[in-house]
Order: sequence, then structure tokens, then C-alpha cells
Amino acid sequence: MEVGKIKKMVKYVIIATVTGFLAGGGISLIIKLINKKNKMKEFAQWIEEHVWNVFSGLICGLFAYLIPIRNIVILMLAFIIFDLITGIVAARKRGEAITSEKMWNTANKTLISVALVVLLYAVDKEFNIINVVCTHKIMGLFVVGFELWSILENAVEITNHSIFRALKKFMHDKVEEKTGVDLDIKNEEETGK
Repeated sequence: MEVGKIKKMVKYVIIATVTGFLAGGGISLIIKLINKKNKMKEFAQWIEEHVWNVFSGLICGLFAYLIPIRNIVILMLAFIIFDLITGIVAARKRGEAITSEKMWNTANKTLISVALVVLLYAVDKEFNIINVVCTHKIMGLFVVGFELWSILENAVEITNHSIFRALKKFMHDKVEEKTGVDLDIKNEEETGK
């Protein structure tokens, strides 16, 4: 990321935080503290009355900090949701029940995936390695890749169309070629076949 973009992003975070503070009654607090003798009581009362506004300002500041990764997060969420939909259709085709436990697994997977990308973005940015290695992008790519694999498996099961079988085989062969891992042995070990 260029220095100019970083400065612009920091400016947005500061503006969002200050705006939240001011919208939450920050100006009235400052005036009251200057004009009143009982400053601590006024401050405590102001905090009680405006805590939600201050919290909203901090949330806006956090969102402004995360603007650069919004597309990665949106893409991950789109793949996870599409995998969920194709998984439900495939399960119905197999005659399996759709349970809340499976839905919660998807919700947990989504939360953890997004949290990891956000945390890795913070590490990349704050340790200034964002121009060297973008670990948050690598993590996002892994999530999207696994979801794509799952979507292809579901698509083969739903439609049994040759294009989905060919895409799944192509991905299978490329992963084995690039990693040297025999996925067939790994799948047999996981399924117990």
C-alpha cells in the first residue's frame, strides 16, 4: 500500500472517531466541563447519557480502518453463503436432514474466517509488512479456495454435470501437482474408506 493511501486511511479513521465523539455530545461535554465546578459528576453523567454515541463513533472508526479489506471479506462471505446454499440443496437431494448444528458450524466458520482475515490485516499493516507479504490476502484465498472446492463437490452431487466433474478433477490434479499431496489417500483416511 502506498504511503499516500495509508495517510488517507488514517485520516478517515481519525475523522470517523472525532465525528462519533462530537455527534455523541462531545462539544456539550467540553463546554459543561469548562463551565461547571463539579466536573467529575458532570463527566459521569455525560458518559451515562452518551455512551452509545461514543461507542458508535468507535465502531465507525474501526470500520474505516478495515475499509481496505472490505472486498476480501465480501468475497469470502459470498463464497461461504453460496457453499451453504449448494450444501443445503445437495443434502436435500441425498435425503439428509438440515440441522441447526450444521448451520451453526457455518456461522462459526464464517466468524472465525472473517476474524482471522481482520487480525492478519492488522498484523500486516501495523508491522508494515503489507507491501512484502499480505497474509490476510493469503488467508482469504485459502478460505475462498476451500469454499470453491466444497461448491464444486456440491454441484457434482446436485447436477452430476460433466463440467463440474471436470472442474473438480482439474482442481484436484492442480492441487496434487503443486503441493505433492496425494488427495485421494487423504480423502480415504478422512472418510475411513
